[in-house]
Amino acid sequence: MKSMCILQQVVAMERRLPSERILWDEIRDEVTAYFEQSQVSPWSIEDDVYGAQGLALNFFFPLRGDRRGLSRLLGLLCGRHLTVDAFELTCRGRTATHSPVVDVVVRMGDSHAEQSVLLVKCMPPLRDGAARATGGDDRPAAPPAAPSADEPVCDVRVPELARGQRLAEHLERRGTAERVALAVVYDNRDVSLADLCTFWRGTRAVDDRFHAWTYQQLLAMAGSMMADVPGWRAFLSHRYGITAIGAVRPHAAASTGVSDQCRSA
Repeated sequence: MKSMCILQQVVAMERRLPSERILWDEIRDEVTAYFEQSQVSPWSIEDDVYGAQGLALNFFFPLRGDRRGLSRLLGLLCGRHLTVDAFELTCRGRTATHSPVVDVVVRMGDSHAEQSVLLVKCMPPLRDGAARATGGDDRPAAPPAAPSADEPVCDVRVPELARGQRLAEHLERRGTAERVALAVVYDNRDVSLADLCTFWRGTRAVDDRFHAWTYQQLLAMAGSMMADVPGWRAFLSHRYGITAIGAVRPHAAASTGVSDQCRSA
């Protein structure tokens, strides 16, 4: 075997992100048990996961048990009184051909007895300069260029939104629920994605079937609506540089000189 081929393999292996380095320590055992019991999304702690999927697990898994708080949070975000009946996460290993269309599936009911489903797609975070807790391997891809004002559909992430929206529409046509909507959650420092979500909403009739929220917005709202999860916010700040809107980051993290508040939700 040529030495260059061996070098390529070594580099590829060093860049792999084993789950024990991706998942927050406090939820690792629960996540393992959760997916071991899953009949539709098998996964184990030994598998690798995509960067955005790792964030989805670290962000939403600690919240999934607080149904009452989630009902208040999603109800306010969706502009309706909602009761969360189920809040399930999906995950596929790095060996999978495609990343999952959505990362969270929420089943809800409202005051009019209408059943609805919310599909949540988590987008990758933007992070400050060098990686921190992962020893330098967990570096994000360079943020894509902002869509042109004259040609916003050039953004390569449009197919991801289209896949999620088609899935939501298909489920609603099949009668899976009376209302099926897609929500995209993204880092508010990703200005190009904020612009893309605005463009995407503008291409659709006002049917309340597409939402765009930020991790920072959800963190801020969860503070007053959901039970506190000790250590969770500090982990998100340290690993991803994500803090609630209006929160002051620790001095060590802030010393990088990159602001989290590039754009509010």
